[in-house]
Amino acid sequence: MIFDFLSRLRAGQIRPASGPGPETSPETGSAPEPHPGRCVLILGMHRSGTSALAGSFREAGLYMGRVLDHSFGLNPKGLQEPSALVYMHENLLEANGGAWHEPPEQITWQPLHKSVRDLFIDSRRGQGTWGFKEPRTLLVAQEWIDVLPDWTGAGIFRDPREVALSIQGRNGFELDKGFAIWNAYNQRLLQLHRQHGVPVMEFTSDPEAMRTGISRLIAHAGLTPPDSPAFFDASIPRNSGAAAELEIPAEAARTLAALREAARAA
Repeated sequence: MIFDFLSRLRAGQIRPASGPGPETSPETGSAPEPHPGRCVLILGMHRSGTSALAGSFREAGLYMGRVLDHSFGLNPKGLQEPSALVYMHENLLEANGGAWHEPPEQITWQPLHKSVRDLFIDSRRGQGTWGFKEPRTLLVAQEWIDVLPDWTGAGIFRDPREVALSIQGRNGFELDKGFAIWNAYNQRLLQLHRQHGVPVMEFTSDPEAMRTGISRLIAHAGLTPPDSPAFFDASIPRNSGAAAELEIPAEAARTLAALREAARAA
C-alpha cells in the first residue's frame, strides 16, 4: 500500500533519489544509474475520463508500471492508477484536514509523503518516458513539478453536470457538493494550463472528438499515437441523459468556459 516503497527502501531493494554527484561510484567505479526520463502527469478530476486518457497513453508506450487495471462496474477497463500514490495522496490530504472530496486550502507535505514521492520517481530510472494518473495529483501538482527534472502534462475535464451526477450516484453526495468538488479540481487544472502550458481536452460523448483529442495530447508529450488505438472504447456508457436538465453554478460555469476555450485554442 502506501508504505510499499519505504519497506523496499529498508530492505535495500531501492535507493532514494540523490542530488548531483560524481559521474561514477567512488566505491566501485561503475557508471551511475540513469536519471528518470520525462514524466507525463495525466491530470483531471474523478469521473472525468482520466482512466481512458491514461490507458491510451499506456497503449502509446508510456511506462506506468503496475497500476490498478482490474475491471469493475463504474470503470470496465480499470482505474489505471498506482495504488501507492492513491493512498499517499489521500493520506496527505487527511493530514491537512481534508480528503479527496474536501480539498484543503493549504497542503503541507510531511517527510513521509515526500519520501514516497521521491522513491516513486526513483523507481522510474531507466524506463524512458514514464507517467502516472491519480486524480488527487491536481491538488498537489506543484510539489511534484518542483522535484521532477523533466515533465509535461496532459489534462482532461468533463461537463460539471455529468461529474456531479456521477459522483452523486457513486458516493451519494448532493449535487451542490459535486459541483463544488468539480470547481476546486478544475480551477487547479486551469491554473496549470495558464502557468505551465499544460494542454487540455474535454471528455465528451463524441468518439471522433475523443480520439482526436487523445492523439493530440499523446503527440504533445512526445509519444506516437497508435494507428489503431484499442483502449478507448466509445461503447462504454457514460451519461444518464439527465445532465442537460441541470443548471451549472455560476463559478463552475466560468471555469468550464475557460477550459473549453483553452481546449479549442490547442
